[in-house]
Amino acid sequence: MKSIITVCLACFYICIGYSSRAQLFETPVFYNVGEWPEYIFSAELNGDDFNDLVVVNRADSCISVLFNNGDGTFQDTVNFYTGVNPIPVFAIDLDGDDDNDIAVANYPRDNVSILLNDGFGDFYLADILTVPHLPKSLFSADFDNDGDNDLVTANVGPGNVSILINNGDATFQEPVNYDVRRVPTSVHSADLDGDSDYDLAVANNDDDNVSILLNNGDGTFQLAVNYDTSEEPLKVFLADLDGDTYYDMVVSSYESSNVSIFINNRDGTFQTPEYYNADSGPDPIYVVDLDNDYDNDLVVGNRNSQNVSILLNNGDGTFQGAVNYELLEIPNSIFMADLDNDNDLDLAVSYFADANSIAVLINRTNQTGINQLFSLPRKTAISQNYPNPFNANTLFKYELHQHSQVAIEVYDLLGRMVTTLHDGLKPAGKHHIFWYADDLPSGIYFYKLQADDYIETRKMTLLK
Repeated sequence: MKSIITVCLACFYICIGYSSRAQLFETPVFYNVGEWPEYIFSAELNGDDFNDLVVVNRADSCISVLFNNGDGTFQDTVNFYTGVNPIPVFAIDLDGDDDNDIAVANYPRDNVSILLNDGFGDFYLADILTVPHLPKSLFSADFDNDGDNDLVTANVGPGNVSILINNGDATFQEPVNYDVRRVPTSVHSADLDGDSDYDLAVANNDDDNVSILLNNGDGTFQLAVNYDTSEEPLKVFLADLDGDTYYDMVVSSYESSNVSIFINNRDGTFQTPEYYNADSGPDPIYVVDLDNDYDNDLVVGNRNSQNVSILLNNGDGTFQGAVNYELLEIPNSIFMADLDNDNDLDLAVSYFADANSIAVLINRTNQTGINQLFSLPRKTAISQNYPNPFNANTLFKYELHQHSQVAIEVYDLLGRMVTTLHDGLKPAGKHHIFWYADDLPSGIYFYKLQADDYIETRKMTLLK
């Protein structure tokens, strides 16, 4: 049964660019899950177009699925067995039937469980895949460009990553392993060198560095190139930080209590990092536009100080000082998604070990009209879609400095127009629009904003 406990966090406020302080998140609502909720993920799971939650319960060897009521509240927990001591989880379509399946790595048993979705949110254990010793992190993307989603694990024991190529039906080829450095604890994937395939970034905890492995375009990878970080890097996250559409890199370092910012040279190599202080023991990180200014900010969960740090982007990949907010428990993982269907991003947090609970914090931005307190934009622009890569739906944010005739169109890799999202007049200000790509295959797409004489085009990736 679900247990909901409301805790008043009067101090959970964030200043978002105007004189009065606005409460960004509502009071958190807690949901009981299994023992030791190690990881949390959000995706649409039961066909109702609302983002649900998946929580990995390490000590109970199961996942808890919490179905969304459509308003950011959740139904009773449903548990599914995975394997012994699961840690990372990823929800994505693995068998090509347009619903999201679940992959879970079982840390001490050296395997990955594949749970297939029946389309209505009921999961069954379809396969268990053997990988090298101690898979600590898991990610999914189409590495070989064949239209289905493959898997990668970061394996602590041998210090390598394993690529598992999908046969198209959620069965997988034997893993191909690539060396990184000692104790890889996190893997993330995005197109780092602008060649429209998925590269890898891996945080290596014992060697205080991060490995970059560039994709050859066919799901095989070049030798790792390593970049030094602060002490004990735990998590890596890829996102555009400086507005040039290329993916930059954020790394949390537990011992140093900071995050490293690596700006991409637009070719998959990176500049010397800049370091920003978080609080004590930063671990989980998420990168998202929090203050609606069309750049990506940082959300960092701090284990020792039991809080979250918000670092706002200045728009050029440099960041303001951290502002910290209490969470009352140790944050194990964080995930941001639109949970209450109001087109802004809410926060879900899983708590360490003995808490046996998760918290959902609903973003109040679009409920209270906070956006209207911002001054009119000084320019016309469209931001990088979020999320990107995305599965089935994504959000576009754009701003107009004057009343304009606006067209927003989507094109495929061959230059063919796929859809028109908007064609008509729009007032000056900040706007957003969702694109639902349920009927389209995975691949690279482009979206174009034309506002009067202004034209801007950006690239995005659909993953199913």
